[in-house]
Amino acid sequence: MKTYSTNKYLQRLANFLVAYAVPFSYDGFTIEFTASQRLVDEMQNLDKVLAKIDFVVK
Repeated sequence: MKTYSTNKYLQRLANFLVAYAVPFSYDGFTIEFTASQRLVDEMQNLDKVLAKIDFVVK
C-alpha cells in the first residue's frame, strides 16, 4: 500500500474513489489516498482520462 496524490482531474478521480469505496482526503487543491498498485493500475486501465494522471507517490 502506498499513498498517492495528484492535482489533476480531481472530480473524475473523486468519483472513482467514491464508487470503489476508497477513502481519500481533499484539501482544496489535491487529492490524497492510500491504495495498492493493483487498484491504481485497474483504475488507469478502466478510464482513459485517469490514465493520464502521473501520481506523486509519498
